[in-house]
Amino acid sequence: MSLVHHFFGTRCISDNSGSCAMEVRRFVDEAVRMKEFDHPNVLSLIGVALDFDNLPLVVLPFMRHGDLLSYIRNEAHVSSSQFSARPI
Repeated sequence: MSLVHHFFGTRCISDNSGSCAMEVRRFVDEAVRMKEFDHPNVLSLIGVALDFDNLPLVVLPFMRHGDLLSYIRNEAHVSSSQFSARPI
């Protein structure tokens, strides 16, 4: 029997949100919307879990280069002929 390794990442509510009921509800609502994404360039939601404090965690496929915004902001791999990220 061979083992298959799957890597995943989690997204959680930030510590500075205070984890109030409204923030938890917004987070769960976003997870529900993510579940409906169906596009080859968008990662699929694997699931939702609870942490040790019973706060929700969104489980996603592992992204080797991090999230898209961090990847775009990292200029080490972007040539000047490519696009650049600017705040909007």
